[in-house]
Amino acid sequence: MATKKTEANHWNVKKSTGPHTASGKNKSGLTGIRHGLTGHLDIMPDDLREAHDAFIARIVLSLQPAHALENQLAHSVAESYWRMNRIPVIENMMLAEADHVRFEHNQDKEYSDSQRALSSVLAFIEDPARFGLLTLYEMRLHCKAHAELNQLREIQAERRFAEQWPHTEQKAVPPTAAATAV
Repeated sequence: MATKKTEANHWNVKKSTGPHTASGKNKSGLTGIRHGLTGHLDIMPDDLREAHDAFIARIVLSLQPAHALENQLAHSVAESYWRMNRIPVIENMMLAEADHVRFEHNQDKEYSDSQRALSSVLAFIEDPARFGLLTLYEMRLHCKAHAELNQLREIQAERRFAEQWPHTEQKAVPPTAAATAV
């Protein structure tokens, strides 16, 4: 049984003809694009994709994965670092956008550095949730990268121990894992 709210939503959807202004159409055209911090969808121009792929390759190479699981963890760590590096860029874009909106109506005036800095402060005050969400993503990505890096190091230590002592009983604890367990 449909509620009054559900019925009203269905009725409103039938009446909707979509955005009419150029601004609304531009905004609507971006609804499928995400920021890429959560891994849902990441659309990049070719030059950024090349920078991404080179960054990921350097990190993975430095982590020296030897098999599929190590490679998966190394890629995941690298992706987390790539996303963490994007957060300051996104924050700066948010501040620039707030600055642009605040001063676009007075294009003929020049603004001092202190007025521009105040604009950034006001952007934080007016919409702290937007900036808080970036901080939340950053903390989650940091924890994810740290946990996966630790897991990769443990797997690599076990592999290296097994390679060094192939006839040792498998239940033996490699020296690096034993040291971290204490």
